[in-house]
Amino acid sequence: MMTIQAKMDTRAFDAALGAYLKWNKRAISEIVNTKAYFVARGAVNTTGAVNKSAIEAELRAPGRTSSAPVGALIVNARRGAKGEKGLNRAKMEAAVNKLVRARQRTVNFLRSGWIPAIKKLESLVPKKGGAAPYKSIKQHGAPMGGANAAKESSLFKAQAEIWNTVTGGKPVAGILSKGSPAKVAAIIEDGLQKAINKEMKSMLQYINKKTLEGLEKLRTR
Repeated sequence: MMTIQAKMDTRAFDAALGAYLKWNKRAISEIVNTKAYFVARGAVNTTGAVNKSAIEAELRAPGRTSSAPVGALIVNARRGAKGEKGLNRAKMEAAVNKLVRARQRTVNFLRSGWIPAIKKLESLVPKKGGAAPYKSIKQHGAPMGGANAAKESSLFKAQAEIWNTVTGGKPVAGILSKGSPAKVAAIIEDGLQKAINKEMKSMLQYINKKTLEGLEKLRTR
């Protein structure tokens, strides 16, 4: 079956995949790799991307322990860690604007963590029709994710793995942080579970279609 490196519930998915295999003549490894590939592509869209407006609103909102904007607190905390003097007025406004733009450029960062898995599996999937689109999501820098393709075995079992290793940054003391590792992991897991569920429904629809076709053939004999 397909192993997913996260706290996922794949019991219903595995059951559907087991039934799905009975209606396919393709090699088990090809089917498992195809499903892993489709789940990874689906996860690109179901993994929550942070809204640009929400990012700006968060950075311009007052901090938990100060009336100063969160963005200003982050700017001065970073400068203080480097032994630099804090900013204010026009220079602070410019620094906060720069921070907002930098954060907004990362809105699809979590989603891009599925791209390495897609690239690893795509050459092993002959038929990609129906897979979720992902062209608008780009991978930047070193890969933060990956996949292990399924291989055929004498036990008629095959296993594929996909993972997303994007992590959140360390929260600045006393400042609200929505990029913590725990929150990032929760967003990734939620997106992956949604993609798994979506692919499971697709398999069940296929199984139902084939079952009805079989019943129709029996009825018309």
